[in-house]
Amino acid sequence: MNNGVIDNSIDKYLDSENLYPDSSFITDVTVVDIVNDYCIVDYNGKSTVAIDLSDLKDIPNICVGTKFEVYVSKIDDSNGNIVLSHKDVNKVKALDYIKKALQNNTILPCVIKSKITGGLLGEINGLGVFLPVSLIEINEVEDLDKYVGSTLDVMVVKTNRVNNVIVSRRAVLENKIKIEKQELIKQFSPGQIVEGVVTNITPYGAFINLGDVNGLLHITDMSWVKVNKPSDIVHMNEKKKL
Repeated sequence: MNNGVIDNSIDKYLDSENLYPDSSFITDVTVVDIVNDYCIVDYNGKSTVAIDLSDLKDIPNICVGTKFEVYVSKIDDSNGNIVLSHKDVNKVKALDYIKKALQNNTILPCVIKSKITGGLLGEINGLGVFLPVSLIEINEVEDLDKYVGSTLDVMVVKTNRVNNVIVSRRAVLENKIKIEKQELIKQFSPGQIVEGVVTNITPYGAFINLGDVNGLLHITDMSWVKVNKPSDIVHMNEKKKL
């Protein structure tokens, strides 16, 4: 894995001063009045806050008494006002979902939308994420176009900015291989006789293919007598019972 390439892509994507939002700042409000292009809502029963109606397009037939969720963007802006946003609610919930996935190493489906320099842009629960080219496959990737429009299983590897989430498909693939290898190893037990094919010979022993897994036959285990070199005992493509 080329950490320099990964870190470079991630650092560029995370170039933002916005702090990570928290769903604890989501609350319910009630409409108390509508004035021109603004909706006036009761906030915590202590104050009223104006929200631009353009922020509430997904709420049908909004009127006095309507209740909906808002995200508290700022408690005190430059004019001393509380800033509430309804359209940011889903984004904040998605980020909270992704934060939990990062903590629990959860595999998530990611819809790939487009390619950019250094990787792919995708969406998880409607939230934009970045998949660096070095984290797409275990081996090097040359053609990014073939991934656009597909859905890939990924794991979140880094997130600390609004809308800036780094995911990895490579981590999913490596974890899958690790689990499969562990399951294959369970098929063997000490004292079991197996048959395999010699696939590689080195100065310290020979690698034997046992089907879906390779095993090392060390030079010291090849014979009861001293072996000068493994090639004196085994040969390439030779079948051996061990």
